[in-house]
Amino acid sequence: MQGIEQAFTDLHSVSERPISRNEFAAVLIHNLWKALPIFEEKGMAPFIAKWKAADLYYQKEIKLLTGDKSVTGISKGIDQTGALLLDIKGNIQAFHGGEISVRPT
Repeated sequence: MQGIEQAFTDLHSVSERPISRNEFAAVLIHNLWKALPIFEEKGMAPFIAKWKAADLYYQKEIKLLTGDKSVTGISKGIDQTGALLLDIKGNIQAFHGGEISVRPT
């Protein structure tokens, strides 16, 4: 696709059946609505295992881009606050930010 300078995919390419935008939005909203009270009461803790299971970069070397800085390390998932955890030479650091971009190395 013109203007995108990195690998990407879309739901239609990875789905075994056509996906209705309205159905997708309804399922997403429904699941968020169910998760919000859990998050409100318990924070991120109940969601960390699911995140880890779906985390494409877990235990892989990544480059983290935050603004004009770049850091390379091993992805260790997220913590209780939702911060990205990165093992940089044996030191686990948590990264928070409005704009964090992760790239495989």
